[in-house]
Amino acid sequence: MCAREEGESEGLSDEDLVRMLQDMIEHRREEIHRCENAAKIEAAEREAEEIEVLERFLPPRMSEQEIGVAVEQVIAEMTATKLKDAGKVIAKLKERFNGQMDFATAKRHVCRRLH
Repeated sequence: MCAREEGESEGLSDEDLVRMLQDMIEHRREEIHRCENAAKIEAAEREAEEIEVLERFLPPRMSEQEIGVAVEQVIAEMTATKLKDAGKVIAKLKERFNGQMDFATAKRHVCRRLH
């Protein structure tokens, strides 16, 4: 992706950069799986080391407890009471915590809370 070629004179936004790093990490996780299945342990270890380096450039990930607190705060702010409000709550969480939160975990919290 060449942002400048697409008319973005400033390059990538922070959000685009985080998404790109997450994609790079996901690709390496898939490669680790392939390497382990092919008994290429050294290659898998190199991929794991690259993941560690890439993760240093990402915002810190929220713990399960921090996610639960954030979910409760957003539900309270939005006065969400029904499961049909879950999409709006998740959208607000993504707006606030993109790159920091595991949204699968957040969705579980939201669904349990609004069932």
